[in-house]
Amino acid sequence: MAIGNIKQLSLIRNLTLGVRREGPLIILGYGDVGRQVAKTLCIAGMKPVVVDRRNFETNHFVHIAGEATSEAILIEAGIRNAVGIMVLLHNDSEVIYCTLLSKNLNPDALVVARANRVESVEKIYRAGADYVASVPIVASHMLGKIIEREKEELGMLYEDLELKIFKVGKRSCLAGKSLEEIGLQKRFGCAVAAFERDGQAMAEVDQNTILKRGDSLAVIGTISGIKSFSVEFERKPILDKVLEIWDKR
Repeated sequence: MAIGNIKQLSLIRNLTLGVRREGPLIILGYGDVGRQVAKTLCIAGMKPVVVDRRNFETNHFVHIAGEATSEAILIEAGIRNAVGIMVLLHNDSEVIYCTLLSKNLNPDALVVARANRVESVEKIYRAGADYVASVPIVASHMLGKIIEREKEELGMLYEDLELKIFKVGKRSCLAGKSLEEIGLQKRFGCAVAAFERDGQAMAEVDQNTILKRGDSLAVIGTISGIKSFSVEFERKPILDKVLEIWDKR
């Protein structure tokens, strides 16, 4: 994971992925997820190629009717020249097969796949996927935030890795302490990816930096580590509300 400005991240991307190539973006499967992905790409000005067994007409993107598991259909969709392939099928066995087939036909393409079951994630990665989105994990994460009535400031990166934004409030025990004193790494197994002060985001984190009221920390770590840090340092919404009412008296 890298954090920085657009110029810095572009340099890193070119070093790791190479210079950006031109070519088609292929979506395998036009269900609920595939439909939203196609819509988002179209809004962004890109015209994807959608492969789906159903036959329908559209002017927004190129549609090829056929089985995504068919090598001939994938070649017809232009997979050999594709820069990105999104495998968004409902059946994990087909997702694994399509991922293998896609990587065999185009090893240089970026393959993003959907996993409908948690136990399928590792198998899809082994098939060659560059990134796997686990539907159960993402869904449970979102439902948990809704139940807790928290703002969606927690970003799921991988199965066991999260990123959360912590605000240093007026009464926060973080104020006046350095990052080294907080002991994120030693005590919670977490790290500060970046922090914001006076509207300026800083990716170069110094362990000697003294936190001030109003700062925002982007903390990355395991689910349990983030939770432990939250319990110890983050005030509960109801307590903040009580203190806010008390201050107005």
